[in-house]
Amino acid sequence: MLNYETPPHQIIGFNIDQAITLEMRSKSWPKGIIQPLLHAVQKDAQGPQVLKAALGLKENISVGDKILITCIAAQTPWVPNSETDGPAGGAVLARVISKGLGGCPHFVINEKHQQPTISACRALGIPVLSEQDKTRPGSAVMLDFPINYEQAEARALEVLHKYQPKAVIAIETMSPNPKGIVHSASGAAIANEEIEGAYFHVAKQASKQGIYTLGIGDAGNEFGMGRIYSAVREFHPAGAECRCECKTGIATDLSADALIVAGCSNWGAYGVAVMLAYLLEKPELFHTAVEEEHMLRQMAIAGANDAFTGESQASVDNIHLEAHIGLNYLLTEIVKNGLSE
Repeated sequence: MLNYETPPHQIIGFNIDQAITLEMRSKSWPKGIIQPLLHAVQKDAQGPQVLKAALGLKENISVGDKILITCIAAQTPWVPNSETDGPAGGAVLARVISKGLGGCPHFVINEKHQQPTISACRALGIPVLSEQDKTRPGSAVMLDFPINYEQAEARALEVLHKYQPKAVIAIETMSPNPKGIVHSASGAAIANEEIEGAYFHVAKQASKQGIYTLGIGDAGNEFGMGRIYSAVREFHPAGAECRCECKTGIATDLSADALIVAGCSNWGAYGVAVMLAYLLEKPELFHTAVEEEHMLRQMAIAGANDAFTGESQASVDNIHLEAHIGLNYLLTEIVKNGLSE
């Protein structure tokens, strides 16, 4: 229990945890799952989830180090260019990592899905370069990834070998259950041939190689949720039994060194970013509410879809723009006041 003797960074972390796990689900979507999953993650982390994740990045990333970021769900034909959930979180973390830690973020995304992430980064002042360009501080790099499921593992190994990253961050990265089947959050199986970019292979192989991994998700079927596998099976309606013939549930058994659960995956990334800005005592690294609105609008213009509505609009998982702007104000205030005299 928190009290006046609790260290300030712990209090800040717990407050951020609470802010990013507000649940705003529509009628037809599973509700009442985020808080139980948060408690499971906090118990595992022995404290605030965002504090553990931010410290992990701070300890593992030095100036010039490369970091790989996947921020696209296993895109399917009905979300052709990418969701609005994922790219924004990737861009916000890329900004804090590049400007705060001096690391060089490398996005691993298929060409078909790249534009919303590029637009999100540019909205925050982060230029996105190609593999052939010479990198500079404050920039990010875009690496291609095959859309074909069968080619994904080989490309993941190739990227890890070539770039030798110090950390891999997987945001909204749908991952298979113990039977190797990827499911949607509603419990439907997604056939391998429908998965456009099996991005989970990047983080999975990184974990096998001992590279620091951070998973961020909002349902239980994303990379890293294996860290609280039993909790996902207990608290998600389709966690233990899905709607397909495997009857094994959506819960993935792929774990990560640190895990974040949030009301939407973007918010999880925002929580880590603002916690890192607090630890570095540089609150200006976290983006502003004006930048949040600009970023979400630019992603929609670039073709990103709200996965709930299917529309190219400045909303995420049917959470409307005003809520994202409001959360930005809350997170900024938590950190700025926490650093003030």
